Amino acid sequence: MGDGSYRGGALNVAARLCALAHGDEVLVSEGTTRLAGRLAGLRYVDRGLMRLKGIDESVRAFRVAWEDEKDDSRSVFMFFSNSSRLAPKLIAIAVLAAAVTAGLVVWLTGRGTDESNASPSGAPAGATEQTTSGPSGGATTETGTTTEEEVPARLDAVVPSTLWAECQVQTVPDPNALETAVCLPAQNTGKFAPDRWQVSLYPDGKTVNAAYDAARADAGVRTNSGTCSRLSWTGETAWEHGPGQPGGRLFCYFSGENAIIVWTHRRFDQPTHRDILAMAMEGGSDHARLFRWWNPRHHLIGKAQ
Repeated sequence: MGDGSYRGGALNVAARLCALAHGDEVLVSEGTTRLAGRLAGLRYVDRGLMRLKGIDESVRAFRVAWEDEKDDSRSVFMFFSNSSRLAPKLIAIAVLAAAVTAGLVVWLTGRGTDESNASPSGAPAGATEQTTSGPSGGATTETGTTTEEEVPARLDAVVPSTLWAECQVQTVPDPNALETAVCLPAQNTGKFAPDRWQVSLYPDGKTVNAAYDAARADAGVRTNSGTCSRLSWTGETAWEHGPGQPGGRLFCYFSGENAIIVWTHRRFDQPTHRDILAMAMEGGSDHARLFRWWNPRHHLIGKAQ
């Protein structure tokens, strides 16, 4: 543009892919892989078609991986890893991808294609959930009487519609999850919202607990320690819907300048609930703002609305 700034579709795609990338991860578009070509020691792992906010058509994304990497089973929790652990060569490919994208933007803009665009108590360890479904899909008693209706195994059924409007279901869910969505709240609306958050639906309590424990270990947070509140930020505990009503577990920590909270919402024999794992991030170490957003919503994300 005449003012020296760059705009256009390519830049929009690059920004959205950067926002969706996990920690220590580089996502590039299919066009970038063609322009960059074969790079020694690296390969491109197809992450499938992704729906990007503000982009009309789905974009095929690729993760840049080491050539000898065994598989593409990296957990979603790596999104919250400390970026200082990035290897020099991976940083180099990130710079290369950015350079290629910038070149695309310059080319597109030159052609006139500008576009505007916590409770200390919880459920017993190892608790399991068993529900009997009736013909209508509702939970039943031993006499066969339908009680509460089972909610569908989809995230849109257990995320409030006002929050779901800012979420995009990913083509490839996180490992062992049924479905994963990344959510990018609109900023500068006057409402409390994190920079981004994401949620994954799991088939059962055992699977979601394993995912949570892996995330906690990766973050280096000890179980049953510290506090997550407006005044203190680093710790792990259980949370309840109310006295004697276990809800799940949560932990919080800082990663660089980002305040991060990770939590589960467990089913616990409740037909209207699902086993989910969610996490949210707020920049500027603003944990008080993040906690204010999380506090009422963690009761709802995972429960039929």
